[in-house]
Amino acid sequence: MPRYTLLILCRSYILPLLDYGDVIYDNISTVDSHRLENLQTTAANFILGCMQTTSHLKILHELSMSPLNLRRNCHILFAFHKILLGPCPTFLATLTPKLFRDLSNHCLRHVMNVQLPLCRTALFHSSFFLKASRLWNSLPSSVQSLGPNLSRFKVTVLSCGRSHQVLHLCGVNPRATSWLCVLRLSHSPLNPDYKHYRLCSCSLSQTETHILLECDLTRVPRQVMLHSIRNILLKEQVFTLSQLNRLSQAAWKRMLLFAHAKLKRLSILQLYDAVCDYLSTALAYL
Repeated sequence: MPRYTLLILCRSYILPLLDYGDVIYDNISTVDSHRLENLQTTAANFILGCMQTTSHLKILHELSMSPLNLRRNCHILFAFHKILLGPCPTFLATLTPKLFRDLSNHCLRHVMNVQLPLCRTALFHSSFFLKASRLWNSLPSSVQSLGPNLSRFKVTVLSCGRSHQVLHLCGVNPRATSWLCVLRLSHSPLNPDYKHYRLCSCSLSQTETHILLECDLTRVPRQVMLHSIRNILLKEQVFTLSQLNRLSQAAWKRMLLFAHAKLKRLSILQLYDAVCDYLSTALAYL
């Protein structure tokens, strides 16, 4: 099954199950929270095909996903926004913390902050209203003053942690896309400063630059890849021919791994397809 299809299944079926009712069970132990995070990290690691020692934050960022605790914090803020600024039942209105603007007539600096509820025991330290009040007070004043429009508040909060969009997972060869992810994440035996780095068949260290731009064994497929990418960059008018000839190895390496901001979606897909085709051929020589 293609890895892009696995990513869609993960977002469509696994994440809704992990997010269901998370506002209610957010006050869980650290051990249980890590167990939930491991479920998502294991699924993300399987989709990318990375090493088990890769940082889970890098893996989630590569898939444009956020940790479960951050998503729970967003959901707590959304629920607290509805209770604080929107119509809510009477039993919740009596428990809702008061805004500073309702407690004082003075011109305060943080008028949209709420008064933290009293908490005498550690058991209620992570309760809903106390945690939601702390999260609300940590928001910028511009976000707090958006008003009772919940949809606008959601868009503003979610845009603060929005990540890049995954495009390279549409490759045909799963092994090539896995290697591309390994190169992008920079956590593999390819790194020369890693204690278990490997040697290429040409007796040189398998760095990212060596595999993509320097290895003599893969000169022919590399020329095909670079020719295709040059045509894409010239067609989209990202660089001129003279600028392409002056690009350094570091610039080409970043281009092959992360594309270019001026390229359109279709051109980025074509670039990653060319890189994956090269890696699928190069794996036989490395």
